[in-house]
Amino acid sequence: MVVAAPLLFWLYHFGQVGPTTLGVALHAVCMAFVGGPLPTWMVEGFPAHVRYSAVAIGYNIVTAIFGGTAPLVATAIVAANPAFYLGPALYVSGLALLATAVIGATPYVIGTRNFLQEEGATTGDGAATADDVELLPTHDGAELGGPVAAEPDAHDETHMY
Repeated sequence: MVVAAPLLFWLYHFGQVGPTTLGVALHAVCMAFVGGPLPTWMVEGFPAHVRYSAVAIGYNIVTAIFGGTAPLVATAIVAANPAFYLGPALYVSGLALLATAVIGATPYVIGTRNFLQEEGATTGDGAATADDVELLPTHDGAELGGPVAAEPDAHDETHMY
């Protein structure tokens, strides 16, 4: 989005069906590159005992701060200089650059799972760490890369779905 936002806003600026449709299609492709891996990256970035809280708090606070104020900031940019239609695009590009820097600073290594657990973080409540988890074999004899919960007993009423 750092590079794509100005191009997309330029296409939207024409106010015609063709360029706007192309801009929306390109925007959808850009968002697929974010929306596809983002949930996996967020979930695998936290140990199970804090996963829901960490993902929910982090995602929602950032969305409220930057997503919630984006229309206000974009309106203020356009109101300050109506001829400069790329102003909001530069704001989006700046936020994308900030997000890229934050992701780059995250101590997550591609191919690992639950980096907080793997680096020896302890929970103090006896929760399992990566060393305590049994990996299950796949059909070709390789091991799966993450913890697998035991299947609940079909007659166990505490695990009804």
